[in-house]
Amino acid sequence: MTPWKVLVVDDEKEICLDLEKHLRSLGYAVFTGHTLAQAREIIQQHKIDIAILDMVLPDGSGLQVYERLKHRFPHAYTIIITGNATLDNTITALNYGVDAYLLKPFPVEALNASLLQATTNLKLREENQRLIEENQKTRRFYENLLNSSSEAIFVVNLDFLIQYCNSTAENFLKMSFEELFNQNLQNYILDGYKVLNHVYHQLMIGKPVGGYRVTLRVDNTQKLDVNLSADFLHENGSQTAGLIITLENTTFQNDLFNQLLRKEKLASIANLANALAHEIRNPINILSGRIQLLKKEATDKRFQKSFEIIQRQIDRISYIVTQLLKFNVNWDDTIPEIFPITEFLENFIRQRRGNYPNIQFKMDFPPAVRQIRIEANKYQFEDAFHYLFQGFQNITTGPMGLTISAHVSKAFSPKPRVRVEFFPDGKPNLSKTFEPFRLLTQSATSGSSLESAIVHTIFSNYGGTLRIDEDAPQGPLLMIEFPVYDVTETSASSRTGRRPSTARGKTKQ
Repeated sequence: MTPWKVLVVDDEKEICLDLEKHLRSLGYAVFTGHTLAQAREIIQQHKIDIAILDMVLPDGSGLQVYERLKHRFPHAYTIIITGNATLDNTITALNYGVDAYLLKPFPVEALNASLLQATTNLKLREENQRLIEENQKTRRFYENLLNSSSEAIFVVNLDFLIQYCNSTAENFLKMSFEELFNQNLQNYILDGYKVLNHVYHQLMIGKPVGGYRVTLRVDNTQKLDVNLSADFLHENGSQTAGLIITLENTTFQNDLFNQLLRKEKLASIANLANALAHEIRNPINILSGRIQLLKKEATDKRFQKSFEIIQRQIDRISYIVTQLLKFNVNWDDTIPEIFPITEFLENFIRQRRGNYPNIQFKMDFPPAVRQIRIEANKYQFEDAFHYLFQGFQNITTGPMGLTISAHVSKAFSPKPRVRVEFFPDGKPNLSKTFEPFRLLTQSATSGSSLESAIVHTIFSNYGGTLRIDEDAPQGPLLMIEFPVYDVTETSASSRTGRRPSTARGKTKQ
C-alpha cells in the first residue's frame, strides 16, 4: 500500500527534523517546510494526506497553510502545533475546522494518538469513497441494463407516483425523467385510475399481472397501445415499497406475428413448388428419353418438324421446373438489414449494368428520399431486382430507356411507405411480363411468370407490394412500395434542427 504523505511545517528546523525522523520510522512519506511559501509550493506539487502545522510562521500562519491545503485536498487530516496555547488561538483553530490541536512541547504518545486518529479517518474515508464508486458503478450497470430494454419500465410508489423510468419509457411518453418524476402514472394511461387500482388489487390477492392491453396517452393527440405487466417492488426483505410496471409496444408483437405468418406462407409455397417440380420432372425425363428414341426410329424428314416442336416444349417445361426449384431458397432464415433503398438501387445498377445491355437507366431520387431506410435482406433483393430488370430487358430487343424515381407517401396507415416508380419508354405491356402466374406465350428463353412470382414473393416478405398502372398519364408504370423503417439522423436534423427521438435506434413504435 502507498504510504500516507505527511506535510510538516515549522519555522524551527530541529522540530521539523525530529518529526520527520519519527514519522519516517512509522512508515510515512514526509515533506518538510519552514515558511508559508514553502508549504504552498509543496501542496502544489504533492498530494498531502496529513499535515502537521505550526500556528506561527515567519511569513504567515499555519491556518493560511490549512486553507490552501483544504482547497486542494478537502479530506486531508490537519494537526495544529503551537507553543502559545491561548484560548483565542484554540477557538480560532477549532472554528477553522482543524482535526487536532497539540501544545509544544508535546509527548510522543500524544502525537502518535493524533496520527492513529488521522490514519483511521483516512482509511474510513477511503473505504467510503470505494463503496460510493462501487455503488455508482453498480447503479450505472443496472441503469444501462434497464435502458437496453425495448420495454418501458416504470417504478412507482404506492400512490402511483413515478420514482424511476428507463429511456424507453421516456421515448414512449416523449418526456424526460426529470419531467416525469413524481408525476402520477395514471395520468398517462387511459382510465389510469381504474387500471392501476385493478392491477394493485390483483397483485394483493396473489394473481400475476401480465399482458394487459392498455392505451398510453403520449400527448393530447397521440395514443399508443401497449401490453402492461406489473409486480410489487419490495425492500427490507418483505416490505412493499411500490410497483414495477413494464409496458411493451404491441407494434413489435404485431410485426413478429406477421413475420411468423410470412414464414409459414413461404414454407407452404416452397413445399408446393418442390412437389410440383418433382412430379413434373419425372414425366419430362421419360418424354425426353422417348423423343430421342423416336428420332432414331423415325428418320423420315416429315417428322423432324414435329420433333422440334415437341423438344422446344420439353425444354420449356424443364425451364419451368428450374424456376420452381428457386422457391426452395431458405429466404425466411436470412437476416434482414437496414439500408437506404435508393443507395441500394444505385449500387446494384452500377455493378450489374452490363447484364441489361438493352436498358438505358436514368435515376431521379430527391435528397429527402435518399435518407429513407427500409428493412430487408440485400441478397434477396439482389435476386428480386435482377429478375425485375431481366423482365424489362426481355420486353424489347432494342434499346429502352428506364427512368427510376422515388418518393415517400404518408397516406398509408399506420406507417409511411416509400414508393419506387419505374417508367419505361414506349408503351410496353407491363402486366404481361410482371403479373405473377400469368400464362405466357413466349418461349422459355423469354422469361417466365415464375420469375415474376419470385419477385412478388421476395418483396411481400418485407411488406412490399408491386403494382402496375397501364393507364398512367406518362405511360405504363410499375410501382414498388416498401414500409419506411426510419429516417437517418442527417435528414431528420436538417428538417427539425435537432436529433430525432428514437428508441434503440428506431423511430417506429
